[in-house]
Amino acid sequence: MDVGLIQPDPLNCDLRRTARAYARLHDDFPSRVAEEARKLSDWGADLLIADIPYLSIAAAARAGIDSIAIASLSWDRVISAYFDLKQKAAGRWYADSLSAYAETSLALLPEPALAGDCFRHKRPIPPIAVAGNHLPELRTRLGIAPDDQRSLVVCSLGGISAARLPLKPMQQDQRFHWLVNINPVPLGDHIHRLSVVGDLRYRDIIASCDGLVSKPG
Repeated sequence: MDVGLIQPDPLNCDLRRTARAYARLHDDFPSRVAEEARKLSDWGADLLIADIPYLSIAAAARAGIDSIAIASLSWDRVISAYFDLKQKAAGRWYADSLSAYAETSLALLPEPALAGDCFRHKRPIPPIAVAGNHLPELRTRLGIAPDDQRSLVVCSLGGISAARLPLKPMQQDQRFHWLVNINPVPLGDHIHRLSVVGDLRYRDIIASCDGLVSKPG
């Protein structure tokens, strides 16, 4: 029901595959909306909460059901950023997404949100998160000496392995300890593999570091 961006890794996009996926989604888009609306009616649903496929929101409106969008981003912004809207196909994808999002009963925008203009009714809200617990033993588990006071920074893009991180500058910059989601780990006593502490909860690892390099959403 959603395309978003097709990515081989967290830092790169496959725009050809993404375009093909959008073309399939928007092929006879009104019929897809009608089909999903029938499903919602058959289920007896009275509320749709979406994060954040616009097809489902359009279907809820078609079925006469209220919808709430949890929108850290909206796909109209992504479509307009990555594709030329002067092209007929991309222009249609963009128009369909705007029309659907406009049907949302209420959009909740967790800060920081790359969204908002497409919704008629919206409300900014604080970030949505489950707080982790600080683990004093994390640095010891990574082999960091007690007298080594350099900050520990976890660089993990949503928990997805990213082989194309800027490793050379990270190796050269020894002001920090880096915790990265890469195998095998590059040389350097200040660069550590996330898999070494893979038995720990991700949110606890984040809460135990001094900094986080990640992405919103």
